[in-house]
Amino acid sequence: MNRVPGETLVRASLDEHFGVGGMIELRLVKIDEDGNLLAATKPDFSPLLDGNRCPAMAMIDKAQGQALMDDLWRAGLRPTEGSGSAGAMARAEKQIEFMALAHLKQDATINRLLDLLSASGGAS
Repeated sequence: MNRVPGETLVRASLDEHFGVGGMIELRLVKIDEDGNLLAATKPDFSPLLDGNRCPAMAMIDKAQGQALMDDLWRAGLRPTEGSGSAGAMARAEKQIEFMALAHLKQDATINRLLDLLSASGGAS
């Protein structure tokens, strides 16, 4: 890994020791001027005055954000249904399921008609 001084890294992994579903472990690491890794151990909570915006705990670039998303994906997390490409995929899957059921019902109707025609001697 190429370490850039001042860079902040955020990583996530699944800790399955917490039973079914596990818990997501988040790690925040900063690289100092000498290339050493500095691990954040506990967040520091400060009072937030009414009307003040909550300050960011850390800033990461898009590449680190993507790495975090990839880590969360490997840990089993997916976007909420109905959002982005995951929502489009869910809608497509429902449409395919609907079309398959409609096809099965159509086949059943045709088979039933053929049975009725055959029983009445109308089909040759």
